Amino acid sequence: MTKNNGIIWLVVVVLIIALVIILVLVGGKSDKLDKDAKIDDNTQQITQVRESDWVQGSKDAKVIIIEYADFQCQACAAYHSLIKQVEEKFGSQIGFVYRHFPLSNIHENAKLSAASAEVAGLQGKFWEMHDMIYKNQEEWSKNNNAKEIFTGYAKTLGLDEDKFKNDIDSKEIRDKISESYREGILLNVTGTPTFFLNGEKMTNPRSFEEFDKVISKELAK
Repeated sequence: MTKNNGIIWLVVVVLIIALVIILVLVGGKSDKLDKDAKIDDNTQQITQVRESDWVQGSKDAKVIIIEYADFQCQACAAYHSLIKQVEEKFGSQIGFVYRHFPLSNIHENAKLSAASAEVAGLQGKFWEMHDMIYKNQEEWSKNNNAKEIFTGYAKTLGLDEDKFKNDIDSKEIRDKISESYREGILLNVTGTPTFFLNGEKMTNPRSFEEFDKVISKELAK
């Protein structure tokens, strides 16, 4: 009788342990699914065009391309010319959004260049500064006097220099750049440039022809 009772208790203990394991596994799976769902919702919101975004073309276009980039990144500068070709061909058929993802751990002037473009944007010249920064990347990228160089660009563009100098160190500008970087992390951006086409992360096109093909296919849907 004692032996049988021992066996019964052993079976009960095993069943209880098995039940606990099942509950843990099921609970863990549910938590993971809920977490993933929240990430998907966040991702969808992040890849929407916002009022704070800088947009070339139309923000209401059928095709929206979002680029996360670093002005000091050489690959980003190379893609700049491709993007120009894309914008020239498709015009208002697409909306091209530029967002900051400064790799400040390897690019000492990444945040400063991003701030310069943002500050120029406050005076209505974001894209003009954007183009000038990329065009002259070699001049400022490793220069200890980059701020003075960017101020010179502001003068060339006819901006209010005093306002430019005052705004470039403002908390508002720093926060916007930091938020853009944080959202890039949420989207699993790991390098620059990274492109999103209508919310989907792209494999970087290697030529204008590849860009053309992908965009034309999306427009034809």
